[in-house]
Amino acid sequence: MLAWLPWSKGLRRFSRWWALSPWERWVLVRLVVLLPQVWVGLRVAGFVRMHRWAENGKSSGSRAGMTFLAGPDDSILHRYAELTAIAARHGFYPANCLHQSLALCRLLRRLGAPSHLRIGVKKGTGSFEAHAWVEVNDCVLDPTTEEFSRFESLGPMAANRETSS
Repeated sequence: MLAWLPWSKGLRRFSRWWALSPWERWVLVRLVVLLPQVWVGLRVAGFVRMHRWAENGKSSGSRAGMTFLAGPDDSILHRYAELTAIAARHGFYPANCLHQSLALCRLLRRLGAPSHLRIGVKKGTGSFEAHAWVEVNDCVLDPTTEEFSRFESLGPMAANRETSS
């Protein structure tokens, strides 16, 4: 009925924002700030340093009831991945899978989850295609499951490894 009004789109976004729980809003704000940091970091520091930064995030303790990450229920971890995709779509720029995965990995590490960045390639095609995702205890956190299933993981990458220059 009011869809033709110019401010109706803003009202829908505002109502969706308030429909989120407080911890989901907190996570979205953190990710909207974190994603541009990842974008700049990749350009300034490079992938190796950003990977080390993402996987070596120290736990900042439990905030806003985040202690559930140690539990067997991984649906909350998948929600973090969904919120990362939302922040990437509605942030300052459209972040790709590598940006999203580095930000998600860093956020989960800061919350105490043993998250790891994974990168995979698609074999058997004439062109090079790659995809990045996050795993926590062998649980794949990727909102694009159909896309993820086409890629073969390159295996664990050592974030602590020093590179020789």
